[in-house]
Amino acid sequence: CALRDDPCCKVVLSLSALRSLDISNTRTGDPALSLLSLSAGDSLRELAMRGSSTLSDAGLLDLARGAPYLQVLDIACSPPGVTDAAAAGLAKGCTALHTLTLTRCVGMTLEVLGIAASLPSLKLLSAAGLKASGGVQQGVPGAATRAYFLALSRCTTLTSLDVSVH
Repeated sequence: CALRDDPCCKVVLSLSALRSLDISNTRTGDPALSLLSLSAGDSLRELAMRGSSTLSDAGLLDLARGAPYLQVLDIACSPPGVTDAAAAGLAKGCTALHTLTLTRCVGMTLEVLGIAASLPSLKLLSAAGLKASGGVQQGVPGAATRAYFLALSRCTTLTSLDVSVH
């Protein structure tokens, strides 16, 4: 397999007891996530992939299936190929997530707030810079009741109606 020849993937394959990994601002994306899910998925608790230019829904869905105990995920500044579908998959597969950073993920909308509200352990959700969508009015209150910290700065399409919490 060509992936096994990639230096980063070689490292990932050798890390079966890995608990925390920061591969932010690299061109490591879906292939590494797939391998990471297979080799270290059960032990992985924290993953930072901020600014990964080759990340997409496919890799994050592999992560969701293979890393059920993941607690902290930072995929801020992800490319357009990372959408609300990835957030839905993560919420279903990684139910231990308590910190989720989605800041400036250009392919995501504030619809992820409603999705994130289903995470039972959610404490911190950063969705700064995401665009509003039709389901925002239900999402903001739901996320606000779950998270201790909710970042929505630079969400320029958000209105006061969207954030009314009852």
